[in-house]
Amino acid sequence: MSEYDESKQKIPLGEKFAFASADAYGGGAMSYISVLYLFFLTNVIGLTPVFAGTVIMIARMWNAIADPLMGTLSDNTRTKWGRRRPYIVLGGLLIIPSFAFLFAPIGHLDLQDGIKIPLIILAALIYYTVSTIFNLPYGSMSAEISTDFNERNKVNSLRLLFSGAFGAVLQLIPMLVTDSFTDKDGKLLYTLKEQQNIIFTVSMIIAAFFFTVIMLSGIISKERVPIPENKSEFSFKNFIKPFEVKSFRNLLLMYVFAFMCSDILMMLIIYIVKYILDSGVDSLYMMIALAGMAFVAFPIVYFNLKRTSKSFMFRIGIPLYIIGGVLLATFPKGWDPYIALIFAGLTGLGYAGPQLMPWLIFPDIVDLGEMKTGTRDTGMFSGMMTFTRKTTSALAVFLVGVVLQAFGWEKITEENPQPDQPDSVILAIRLVIIVTVCVFMIIAFIASYRLKISPEKTIRIRKYLELQRDGKLNELTQDEVKEFTVIGVELIGEDFKVKL
Repeated sequence: MSEYDESKQKIPLGEKFAFASADAYGGGAMSYISVLYLFFLTNVIGLTPVFAGTVIMIARMWNAIADPLMGTLSDNTRTKWGRRRPYIVLGGLLIIPSFAFLFAPIGHLDLQDGIKIPLIILAALIYYTVSTIFNLPYGSMSAEISTDFNERNKVNSLRLLFSGAFGAVLQLIPMLVTDSFTDKDGKLLYTLKEQQNIIFTVSMIIAAFFFTVIMLSGIISKERVPIPENKSEFSFKNFIKPFEVKSFRNLLLMYVFAFMCSDILMMLIIYIVKYILDSGVDSLYMMIALAGMAFVAFPIVYFNLKRTSKSFMFRIGIPLYIIGGVLLATFPKGWDPYIALIFAGLTGLGYAGPQLMPWLIFPDIVDLGEMKTGTRDTGMFSGMMTFTRKTTSALAVFLVGVVLQAFGWEKITEENPQPDQPDSVILAIRLVIIVTVCVFMIIAFIASYRLKISPEKTIRIRKYLELQRDGKLNELTQDEVKEFTVIGVELIGEDFKVKL
């Protein structure tokens, strides 16, 4: 009997929750930093948008470069604990110090920008290195925790539920923190140095929680896909290997443009409330409407997966997302700001599918890669996914900073901690959101339409892989060879052939 017998691939309930809970960091830390960090640098530390965008771009570019390297390293690791778990544990141990450095209240040191900016860059580089040490092996392990399609789908759905839930919660916390800095009339209640202390304390509490769930995941979870005997070498050829799979190219477009749009929108939410809505409504309420409606829609999206394809559930809400985002960006000054909550809720409702689906689709793409090459290079696929996303996101954040600066951003200082931003900056914020939501989400929609993976096809692919792993493809009938050839050509590429 094959060692891939599905009876050996069941995951105990406790292990499912232990593994899935670690993605509270995957979704939560990303949300927390996406919403807070640019504001922290510009409105609390006092960097200009260009310098702040440069810091984030450098850090994320390094993060993007480190991802495929980490993917290859974990693919080639051989220990009695597996090839992913040692890095998950190591990442967990480093979470608290990396958070401490990232949000260190360096304003107390009264440093000049020439010293302050390199320190901030170093802190961001260290944080994103730790993030890579955990995220890449953890993401790869999501495709290797079981070969049973249903078990894998259940644990990954639970994982993304944790990611979505804590992503939503940790989008709210920055709003709660920044709202506390001013009274109802928008007057500052704390100095910039006091604001830094508050953000640092909150960040340390969050980091302690991340440490706990990551360590539990690394200790309790198990890897069930046998480790290949042959090791892969990092090379440019291997680096671009995932692009040989047509379905991966479509998934990449879906993932990159949808999440890049989300990053920019989340980053600008505080600015929308502060400068477009004139603080007429708390940032917290805006994020509750946005993230809350997305979270409400998650189970609707998930339970419909049995009736339709994952790519359809990815795109079904995109029109709502675009409409809500445009209405939010064009919200007129002087209107009741609470109307904006409706538009934010509409945006969140439409984003549930794009938020949930890419990493549910990812294990199916890894299967296609193995179908083509005979090897399971999960880390390389995962590394390329995150490399491309982080590279494009880094450039997008930098360009946002450049645009805000070019349109006349007034720098925040200890002497002038709350300057009025000119109308040109307000216009820039509106234009960035409109262009991002419309262009990026339309590209993601088209890519999802071109992705033709269905539940029926994944079942057949699983059978093909079992035979391929056991060296029994020569037992296929002529009709089965034709069937798998059609599936391979459609999902992998024109050059696919069944290896008899």
